[in-house]
Amino acid sequence: MPYIIFEKVIFATLFEETLYRGILINPFCKYYKRKYPTNLVSLLTSSFIFAWIHPILPEYKILGGLVLGSIYLVRRNMWMNIMTHASANIIFIYFDVI
Repeated sequence: MPYIIFEKVIFATLFEETLYRGILINPFCKYYKRKYPTNLVSLLTSSFIFAWIHPILPEYKILGGLVLGSIYLVRRNMWMNIMTHASANIIFIYFDVI
């Protein structure tokens, strides 16, 4: 059980939030700035990539990506995302979803 908590709550959360919100969403905002509503397209793109990487229940992962991406775009604070993602993973572990 401690290994699952470390892997799913700490490591996966830090890695995924750094990758999807910290690394992917900012270049998408710069790239799409010229043609489309920046935040919306960047949010959708990073959410679909997030769901594509998570093959289990992808429709919920898209929703999770949209929620986490929205938090990041509004707050521009990675720690808010990390705490939200970690809380969701704790709930999923409790209900044996992941």
